[in-house]
Amino acid sequence: MTIVQLGDEILRSISEPVDLSIEKEYINHLIEEMIKTVKEKDGAGLAAPQVGIAKRVIIIRNIETDQFFEMINPKIMWTSFDRECKKEGCLSILDESGNPIHKAIWRYKRIRVKWQDKEGNSHEELFKHPLQSRIIQHEIDHLQGRLFVDYLQNS
Repeated sequence: MTIVQLGDEILRSISEPVDLSIEKEYINHLIEEMIKTVKEKDGAGLAAPQVGIAKRVIIIRNIETDQFFEMINPKIMWTSFDRECKKEGCLSILDESGNPIHKAIWRYKRIRVKWQDKEGNSHEELFKHPLQSRIIQHEIDHLQGRLFVDYLQNS
């Protein structure tokens, strides 16, 4: 799959919720393709808008296991008070050489997220690992039409 780059209007649009009772086969195929794409690019995560699909689907690399998992219709339910400022990059924002640009921004260190898996099962989990929390926040931002560079003026 081709990764959409900064300037494409889909990166600034709000993604539509997924209805797995109607879209399950399509979404499962999308997830498989997104996982292949993020592995090829050695990324930490990917959101459907980054591949031109305005649906609420993200792929996350599990920090502990190095395996990928999907989050469909993810929603952050809680954030910790504590935050940290660290560098992050985005496969949709590249420099002249084609490498992701990295900038330091503030993110919450712990978050609680509610989502569905590709079978339609609901999950809610507290993510305590600051890097895992950062990746999830970054990808969920894509579903809202926000990019990490939007936070630079506030960091």
